[in-house]
Amino acid sequence: MGSIELIGNCQEVRDILNDPEMLGRICEDGQNIVFDDNTIDSMLANGMLLGWFVDSDLKGFYWVHEFCYSIAQIHAHFPKEKRTYAKHSGKAMLKWLKDNIPSQYKKFMAQIPECYKDVIGFSVREGLRHSGRIEQAAYRNGKCYDIIVLSVNRECI
Repeated sequence: MGSIELIGNCQEVRDILNDPEMLGRICEDGQNIVFDDNTIDSMLANGMLLGWFVDSDLKGFYWVHEFCYSIAQIHAHFPKEKRTYAKHSGKAMLKWLKDNIPSQYKKFMAQIPECYKDVIGFSVREGLRHSGRIEQAAYRNGKCYDIIVLSVNRECI
């Protein structure tokens, strides 16, 4: 098993976000993002990073930020070679959020382009449920995809 811990701006976070395969999943067509100290600091100013540690090794992390007053939005970041360690991390992260962030957040949500069926399946296995769809909203590799909205109410965790 593993543990969820708050983390800050560190080299491991930059390495995960700047991994070419991860950038391909994060960026839409035409975007050219480099995750440097300023970018990570901006992420931290608008949310929190929750690391998933197994045997004291950071395997991946979640960026969680406010979507609106009552909803916190979740972004999972696990490099391809460490995704097998992600099992149970989502449930642990949701429990951590329920126990530690302000009660104003009644729902936790993720928005995932439908082309990432592995991420959608992972999110459902970890406790999120289908909440809706934003049609034709994400561009990847020259194609336009719907975004699948998944969420869970705080009291259901």
